[in-house]
Amino acid sequence: MTEYERNPVRSRWRSFCPKCGIETDTFFENLCEACFRAGLTLLAPDRIAEEVRASVIVCPHCGGFFKGNERTDLEAVVEDAVRRAISKTHGPECPVEFREAEIAYDEAARSAHVCLRVQARIKDLDVVERAEFTVPVRRAICAQCSRIAGGYYAAIVQIRADWRTPTEEELEAAVELAYAVLSTEEFVTKQQLLKEGLDLYVSSAECGRRMAKAIVKHRGGNYFESRKLYGRRGGREVYRVTFLVRLPGYTVGDVIELAGKRIAVDKIVPGEGLEGVELQTGERYFVPLRDQKRAKRE
Repeated sequence: MTEYERNPVRSRWRSFCPKCGIETDTFFENLCEACFRAGLTLLAPDRIAEEVRASVIVCPHCGGFFKGNERTDLEAVVEDAVRRAISKTHGPECPVEFREAEIAYDEAARSAHVCLRVQARIKDLDVVERAEFTVPVRRAICAQCSRIAGGYYAAIVQIRADWRTPTEEELEAAVELAYAVLSTEEFVTKQQLLKEGLDLYVSSAECGRRMAKAIVKHRGGNYFESRKLYGRRGGREVYRVTFLVRLPGYTVGDVIELAGKRIAVDKIVPGEGLEGVELQTGERYFVPLRDQKRAKRE
């Protein structure tokens, strides 16, 4: 029995792609798979470049990339622009995967070279496309650098020591501890070296408080907090806060005299006192904070 005899209707009415004429039973938006794929576009470089240029800036001072006032990275902005473009063309349910994403910013050219290979699933078909293009990037001073340039600060961290001047090593260690707790949104406007110690002008009271706590935790001593009315903003009072960090009065290596005993300090116990060895007997002594004022350094 022939095909016509078995199914005369099917044999008489065959399915063809209206674009290329190939015979097929599977259609994608009325086209065969090959014609449908040929008409697909995942990456529209001009549209992506324009969206990135409009949404991101690079700060010439700190070199950071910003979307509005929020710090970001260029790769994330480009990938977001690609996803948005594909979603707009092929629907929000279209899954997108980045197989390759290389983005190199050229400061001299004020642009970024972008190389992408993207895969998306459209109408149950996996579609992969590669593109290479240039994205111009606008330069503008970010809000943080603008505030630093204007001398803005909301708190001062004053680093001092009881009954003495902090050593250079102590100040360097304190500064390192202070900078270690900075978040990306926080900053130090300036450092001022004084004969009695060092002042750090910082962007917020919360930042200053964390700095003071970190210094005291690792170097000993204590800190005190005070605030002063600076002005009003939006109907609310604005204060500037000062954090006075006082390092221990004695350091490792000092020899102190207390109650007739000569003690070589070999350990500082943060928040409690110091330990050392009595030079004549070799006995270990612990001197609490409350007794240190009565001691004398040799």
